Amino acid sequence: EDSSADSVIWNFPNASSVSVTSSLPGSLLAPSAAVSLIDVNIDGDVFARSLDYRAWSTQSARFTAQIPCLG
Repeated sequence: EDSSADSVIWNFPNASSVSVTSSLPGSLLAPSAAVSLIDVNIDGDVFARSLDYRAWSTQSARFTAQIPCLG
């Protein structure tokens, strides 16, 4: 397993909509967008204004968030 793929962030900071048509390694950051994930896998988190997610399979895993605080 390639652990470097887990740290990839697909960043769409100004998009109003994002349609994912193939599986993504990592997380998707699109805080202002309506995101559509249909019949694809994503190996990370999704941050979006709204999400239409229709997967052909669903997997879940426990995680612990770590947000560094810089002062």
